[in-house]
Amino acid sequence: MDDFLLQSTILTLKKFCQDSIIPINAETKIVEDLGLESIDFVDFIFELEKNVNLKIDIVHLSVALSQGTAKRFREVKVADIAAYLKTLKG
Repeated sequence: MDDFLLQSTILTLKKFCQDSIIPINAETKIVEDLGLESIDFVDFIFELEKNVNLKIDIVHLSVALSQGTAKRFREVKVADIAAYLKTLKG
């Protein structure tokens, strides 16, 4: 996994979850552990997009990560987002 993308994802999430007592690492679940709501997730993705200098299609990202189910989306981990970003880098 691309360490820059993983660390950028973690650092961006920390900005959005400053009050969280849960440590954020590769295995942290975005919704289930951190409780990010949909609007927070969108804001997080826009900020991440700036931090990693990649264009992120949020609809494509959501579908790719959730594999079409809401339950799966609740279980998306930080590492899943970093892995998705790596596919954008090519």
